[in-house]
Amino acid sequence: QRRQERDDTEEVQEAGEIRTPHTHPTLPMTHPMLKSLLLRPLTEGGSVSTEVAQEDNARHGPIFQGCYDWHSACHGRWALLDGGAELMAMEEPSDDESGVEHSGFSAVAINLQTMDAASEWKQVRRYLAENPDFEMPYGRAWLLLLFVRMKQWNKMNSNVPGQKSRLYIPEEFALEVVNGLVQYLRALSKDLGTEQVVAEESSFPALTLEVLSIPEYKNPAWIVIQLFEYAGLVGDAALAEGIRRRVAYCFGISSKNRANKHATPQHSGSTRGTSPNLLSAWVNGDACGFFSIWGVQALLILKVLGEVALRGYWADVVEPALSTSRGTSFVQDTLLHPIPIETFAPIVSGKYSRDVHRLTINATKAWGLWALWKAMPDNPQFKNAYHRHLLAQFALHEIPPENWGVELDQRLKSRLPCSYHRYAYLHWVPQFLCYAILLEEGRLGAASVVQ
Repeated sequence: QRRQERDDTEEVQEAGEIRTPHTHPTLPMTHPMLKSLLLRPLTEGGSVSTEVAQEDNARHGPIFQGCYDWHSACHGRWALLDGGAELMAMEEPSDDESGVEHSGFSAVAINLQTMDAASEWKQVRRYLAENPDFEMPYGRAWLLLLFVRMKQWNKMNSNVPGQKSRLYIPEEFALEVVNGLVQYLRALSKDLGTEQVVAEESSFPALTLEVLSIPEYKNPAWIVIQLFEYAGLVGDAALAEGIRRRVAYCFGISSKNRANKHATPQHSGSTRGTSPNLLSAWVNGDACGFFSIWGVQALLILKVLGEVALRGYWADVVEPALSTSRGTSFVQDTLLHPIPIETFAPIVSGKYSRDVHRLTINATKAWGLWALWKAMPDNPQFKNAYHRHLLAQFALHEIPPENWGVELDQRLKSRLPCSYHRYAYLHWVPQFLCYAILLEEGRLGAASVVQ
């Protein structure tokens, strides 16, 4: 009964929040969200971000200044570039230099095309070459996403009258990042003995569900998504097909599922991708970490193999596993509903400050729910769940700054300002929700993919 009351309430809310006459189905909801997500870290981070980043700036170069850690600087710049472009597309043209164009999109574009861009990128390139383990693989995967969006930005603006600005892209450096990530995956598969158990012929490193279920910074599914996006953009058919073969083999998905968008889903009949232990992220929910493991895997299947493949995997593998082990109520209560904001209260207060990585879980679940919605557009539960997760994640963003880190501040006897814990949220969490929003707006949802 409580579930029915909750669903009825959400249905009314959703009808009011996302039904609009605009071309963007979620414009009234996502437009102010994006503005706040992009601009608040810049206005509130302030002196804290400058102070804690000072040492790293000296080593890593001025391109990635002003953030607590290097990978967050990468995805911060990506969010300003991609999210700012989306805001400009949404907003009416304006000559007001204090608007979104000046404070977000153009600001980061100008920063990335400074007079010294080539020398600054050279400095970053040299540092990464001299320190091969630095930000491998997580930060370098975000860096690759930034490269891809910069390249797309140049293409998008190449024929715009009066548009003179182009972002300097170190092409050779981008290829080095790609090769480094591929080599990382190859070494990982050898360490885990994956090469011996995967028979599918491919030049790309072997993948298994065990490998793709590694959490947090080492998660290979996130790396493979970025490599596939890059392959599609630059037309690297060999890399794209190698990834397709590995992902299809890993999840036991028949090649027929990739041939026709409207085909009847077919599982290959293999037991690959069906182990209860390896389906634990889907069956039991995400226990820890900032990535929803099943969410990233769903996004991977959709982006690499397409809608039919994900629809088939859900129907033939995931749904039966969920029904057998947990029952349909689990799907309703855990997969489709966000973690309540009250759950994060001890993290926000600083009582459990080491659990700060949990703050993105609703956003990364939304990635997977968006993928399931695209694969099954006639099933409203995934679309509605996706929007619920956006709202739940944004609720964290709306918590007043003074509420963050209160207990942490008391425990440390004011050795760190309370704003430090707020910054522990601001310097990275908003960009994960930006990614979830931009999936629907089409900037991340439709990759340029070679066949």
